[in-house]
Amino acid sequence: MEFSRKFVSECREHSTYLKHVAAPLFRKSFTLSGAKAQGEIVLCGLGFYDLFVNGRKITKGFLAPYISNTDHIAYYDRYDIAPYLRQGENVIGIMLGDGFQNAKTRVWDFMDNVFNSAPKLALSVSLKDGAEELRFDATDFLCRKGPVWFNDLRSGVFYDRRQEPAGWTEPGFVEDGEWHGPIAAERPRGEARLDCQTGQALAIHHDIFTDGEKPEAFRRLVEIVHRDGDKVTCGFLGLRVIYHVLARFGEAELAYRMVTGREYPSYGYFIERGDTTVPEQFLPDGKRRMSSQNHHFLADVSQWYIRYPGGINVRSSREVSIRPKFIESLTFAKARHVLPEGEVAVAWRREADRILLEVACPDSVSCEILLEDGWWFREERKAYLEKGAGRYEIVWKTASAQ
Repeated sequence: MEFSRKFVSECREHSTYLKHVAAPLFRKSFTLSGAKAQGEIVLCGLGFYDLFVNGRKITKGFLAPYISNTDHIAYYDRYDIAPYLRQGENVIGIMLGDGFQNAKTRVWDFMDNVFNSAPKLALSVSLKDGAEELRFDATDFLCRKGPVWFNDLRSGVFYDRRQEPAGWTEPGFVEDGEWHGPIAAERPRGEARLDCQTGQALAIHHDIFTDGEKPEAFRRLVEIVHRDGDKVTCGFLGLRVIYHVLARFGEAELAYRMVTGREYPSYGYFIERGDTTVPEQFLPDGKRRMSSQNHHFLADVSQWYIRYPGGINVRSSREVSIRPKFIESLTFAKARHVLPEGEVAVAWRREADRILLEVACPDSVSCEILLEDGWWFREERKAYLEKGAGRYEIVWKTASAQ
């Protein structure tokens, strides 16, 4: 796998609200002699891109690659293109958009981003055609302006179909005089990343991976988190799922450390600097802006505390499942949730090698308790209770056998 740093653009100018510059098209034609060639593309299109192979759009999602400050991190996507290749002529086509690379609105001062520029592209293509290997990068493509004459992350897209060359993504198309070689573009100073916390966590949370694939996908997520210093690097979308995914698959302790760490970025950092409410953005002291200091964007962490250390999982207005995570770093936890039928409350505390658990729940609400592997109720000698309201002593199984 090769991360090309050879970024190119169609032109130097970038679009604004007052001066529109059409989004560019890039095209590369090549010939394969065999019918079962292998191929891989590792691509960074800034801001967004659409990728076509032999007329078929194969882009990973609507907003690819993952949004970032490209002077900090530039994300690459990897594609296996073998299923789309054919014997004879093949074509790779790319349409670039401005994305966050050239955001134009005044919201959060996007228009003043220091990295704003014309869309740019870097990629490496590796092909194996029998015994022959082919490699090329973005400098080997031809380009021209396309049918999207204005696009913006927040202001939408203006598309003129009359300006789109018919069949440009397919074999058999002949480039006219409007197609030309690209120009070298300034390389983003950011670190190249193929995997990110947000992408991996979202894919696990939304069942993009099969049940059989999830253990390995989760192992990779934990590896990414460790690579990032056990600190969160997600945006708003990733923050809504990453702590939940970690806790659900057995890493509640890691999630808790990420939440409570005293160094930026973390919620513990907010407390360390004296915040008493959750601010709108994760920003260090030197970069704090005039934004809300009491905002919901980052507040989903409260749900995580209720669901995992607190253990309250609401299935409906009349059914709850109590599944507490006894995080080693915690000596006690309390949580409550108000249902139409009344309040559900959970409290537990450590006492030496045992845990004392108390659960309160309205009589009209079904309330089960399921303990983590390794724990069980001392008296009942099992880990599941169908009717869970009450007070319990919980021990590690090996301890209870002594």
